Amino acid sequence: MTLDSAIVDVGASNVEEFIKQMGQFDGSHEEFDYFVVPAVSEKKQQIDTLNTIRTLADLGVPAKKIRVVFNKVELEDANDVPRLFAMIFGFHEAEKRFTLRPEAVVFKNEIFDRLRTLKKTVSEIVADETDYRAMLREAKDEDAKAHAVSMISAQRLAKSANKNLDDVYKALFK
Repeated sequence: MTLDSAIVDVGASNVEEFIKQMGQFDGSHEEFDYFVVPAVSEKKQQIDTLNTIRTLADLGVPAKKIRVVFNKVELEDANDVPRLFAMIFGFHEAEKRFTLRPEAVVFKNEIFDRLRTLKKTVSEIVADETDYRAMLREAKDEDAKAHAVSMISAQRLAKSANKNLDDVYKALFK
């Protein structure tokens, strides 16, 4: 309530408690501009996504404020999103309780797994101006070489992921 702009990430493990609390504070959903609900293609997770959408809609959140992000999609499956997420597309067709943007797809990218080890964000890696190629050329030991090679690939992966995330944002909020 004190912020003009905020992103609230409610993880899958806390979503039930978060929604329960929202239900106790009538109209609390009005504090949020959008609810972005991530979905992965596994059946159980699609059911969980649909339950979250139903609950938000039942709390009074209008369909225009509920957006779905199709997450962890293989690049080669980009044209198969409606089939991979058939339950979500079918639910949207039947009930229109959320805004569907089929192009809001976050592709699998190795960088997301590597971020924990690197203790950095995608944005930090993209912004890193270190010349790892020069470091690789000047490296005296195998550890320094391995680090430089790792960071070169991390930067390339991060640039791809960053562009993908920008595209998803544009798709969600066009």
